[in-house]
Amino acid sequence: MDSCAEHSAHERAIEQHDRRLDAHGGEIDELRECVVRLTALQEAHSAWQADADDRIAALEAAPGKRWESAINYVLTSVIGIVIGIAAGHIGL
Repeated sequence: MDSCAEHSAHERAIEQHDRRLDAHGGEIDELRECVVRLTALQEAHSAWQADADDRIAALEAAPGKRWESAINYVLTSVIGIVIGIAAGHIGL
């Protein structure tokens, strides 16, 4: 059976579309792999960022803790002195 000119043109067009579809399918697969790798990188970065934020917060809190300790020592000393003076006046 001989095919007419229109039919052969349709077959060529379909073959061309099939080739393009196959090529695009490969590109889609490559993009999917890229998305998977990017997602893994983003998750790793998020974990690193959370760890870095915790370390920065600890470093920023250190001077505040030192001041709290110093104030506690001063307050304890002042209270001790006041109690000592009061005990001295009472005769203890």
